[in-house]
Amino acid sequence: MPQDWVLLGPNLVIPADGYLEESQGIQIDESVLTGESLPVKKRNEDPESVVFAGTRVLTETGILRVLRTGPLTQYGQIVQSISQAPKERTPLQKTLQRLVQILIGAPLGLCALLAIARIKQGHGWIDALMSSATLAIAAIPEEFPVVFTFYLGVGVYRLAKRKALVRRGVSVENIG
Repeated sequence: MPQDWVLLGPNLVIPADGYLEESQGIQIDESVLTGESLPVKKRNEDPESVVFAGTRVLTETGILRVLRTGPLTQYGQIVQSISQAPKERTPLQKTLQRLVQILIGAPLGLCALLAIARIKQGHGWIDALMSSATLAIAAIPEEFPVVFTFYLGVGVYRLAKRKALVRRGVSVENIG
C-alpha cells in the first residue's frame, strides 16, 4: 500500500516503486527495466532516490517508502503494455498457414472423391469410409509441425552460437 515502509536488504527484489528514506549507498540492479548492466548506487539525499519494483538490491540496506504498487509501478506498466500489444502473425506464419490449409484441403478433397467412387463401385458406406480414412492418414503430413519446429530450433542454435538471445523461435524468421 502507498505510504507503507519496506526494509530493503541484499538480494531482495523490490516489491513497489518508492523513495529511499534511509540508505547509505545502496546498490540496485535496474537491468530489468533499463537493460543497463551496471548497478546503480542510490542515496536517500539524492533527489533521484526513487527505486522501482522488480529491481534487485545488490548491497547494503535501506528503508523504502512505497509510492506505487502493482500495475501502477513502472514494471507493471511495462508488463501491461506488452500484454496489450497486438500479436500479429509474421509473414512466415501466414505462409505456413496457407500451406497447411492446402496440404489438408487437397487430401480431404481426394478422400471425399475416393469415398464417392467406392460407393459408386458398389462397396458399402463402411468400406468407403475406411478407404478414405486410410488415404487421409497416408496423405496428410503429420510430421510438418516437427520439421518446422526443428527448422526454427536450428536457427536459434546458430544464433546462440553467435551469442544472440532469442526469446521466441518465430523471431528467427525476422533475423534471417
